[in-house]
Amino acid sequence: MENNQPLKNYRILDLSRIWAGPYCTKLMADMGAQVIKMESLRVYDSHRGPVTPAPGIAAYPDAEPGSEPWNRNGWFNCLHMSKYGISLELTEEPGRKVFEELVSISDVVVENFRQGSLERLGYDYKKTKVH
Repeated sequence: MENNQPLKNYRILDLSRIWAGPYCTKLMADMGAQVIKMESLRVYDSHRGPVTPAPGIAAYPDAEPGSEPWNRNGWFNCLHMSKYGISLELTEEPGRKVFEELVSISDVVVENFRQGSLERLGYDYKKTKVH
């Protein structure tokens, strides 16, 4: 059987959070795209769940958060399986350099921040397009 992945030659930089963006990039990964999920260490994806959750939450395997609950939440893992992950701080120079390099080698950047969020960090469509 032929492995027909229509997006296999595309790289997607995924800065999105909540539902629509992560689901969109999950579909792209399912169709063969290389998707790089980027998060901040200060404000991680809310689907990871609370840092110290109470036991018994159904989103975790066997309803047990374990010692690393941020890596065990079923909602997060469902939306981000088949993606690579990286944590960067766009407010610091090392993170900005890596981000700009990732933008330059990506075909698509997906983000769903509030209007003006990237602009306040010095990135607008025109600037990211040239990278």
